Amino acid sequence: MNQKSASFFERHPGKTLIIIWLLIFALVGVIGEVYLRASIKYDIGYYAASRDKGILKYPFGEIPINSDGNPDSEFDLNDPRPRVGYLGDSVNYGIGAGYGYRFSDILEKQYPNYQHMTMGQVGFGIHDVDLIDQLLEKYDFNTIIYLMNLNDILPFIDFEHGDENTTFLSKIKLIVKGSIDYFRDKSYLYNYLRTTIQTVLMKHGLDDGGHESYELYPKKYKDIFEGTAKRTNAFSDRLASEGKKFCIIILPYEMQISDEAAAKYKSLGFHWAEGFTSGSAQKLIMSYLDTDKYEVLDGYNAFVDPANPEKSKIDNGLGEYFVYNRGDRIDWNHPTRAGHKKLAEYAISKGFCGLK
Repeated sequence: MNQKSASFFERHPGKTLIIIWLLIFALVGVIGEVYLRASIKYDIGYYAASRDKGILKYPFGEIPINSDGNPDSEFDLNDPRPRVGYLGDSVNYGIGAGYGYRFSDILEKQYPNYQHMTMGQVGFGIHDVDLIDQLLEKYDFNTIIYLMNLNDILPFIDFEHGDENTTFLSKIKLIVKGSIDYFRDKSYLYNYLRTTIQTVLMKHGLDDGGHESYELYPKKYKDIFEGTAKRTNAFSDRLASEGKKFCIIILPYEMQISDEAAAKYKSLGFHWAEGFTSGSAQKLIMSYLDTDKYEVLDGYNAFVDPANPEKSKIDNGLGEYFVYNRGDRIDWNHPTRAGHKKLAEYAISKGFCGLK
């Protein structure tokens, strides 16, 4: 009588256990994916773009990338009109608004006697010295308008000598961005886990790279505010020596301009220093900037009437002028089209930067 041979599972109990756990994880993953697809209300692809013939298409609008790699239509270097260059990060780039509706686009329509050139990039700021040098040399701007985001308030970073201000989380972020972050706008389960981690970090006063959100605590990080202003002043002095005009508009955060937004973010567990919602960060950075040498416009006042701030903050609704929860993060940083319009109209009303 032949003895029945043992099955694979009997011969390999360790491998069998691994297979069972993998199947359980796969099943849980499938269930989670299906459930989240039905329950998540935000657009997981809000910050992701598809490319079509040099145009990046986002849920909020389109952004052309010209042959120089800048988020704008093609530049004509033979155009005799004076050049206005707009420097700034993802707000200047147009996240939340799209081409044609950004601060720079609105000023371009208002002031056709200039060639307006938008140079926005994610994370771009005065600290990107090498990139700014390349832009100045290539385009020879007559006027530079810097959209200073509050998260541009940073400690000095000496990239030339290897000081990359890295944290363990920032290293992990780089690895993730180059690998599994591909699934950000494809898998609801991955997106949910990613968003949850990012939200937890923000609640602890950190960005997704593990760096402090210095701008939320002006008094605590007074030296960093001062250092940021010193670098900005030095940049202004350099431009002045080359006969170029320099102007800044400081961008607010949503919890600063809306009582409803401030209450909502507080209820979600986010924190900031006392006085921040009244513009303490803007006031501190402006106290260090050489406002007697170049124009600095406080964008907070575009939304909050200094004559009646209480009414303005009551009237400004949550998500009315800023992205808030349209994408896979709590976003008090990026203005919507309505927010860009408010900023631009305020700048125009003030004759900002002498444009005519």
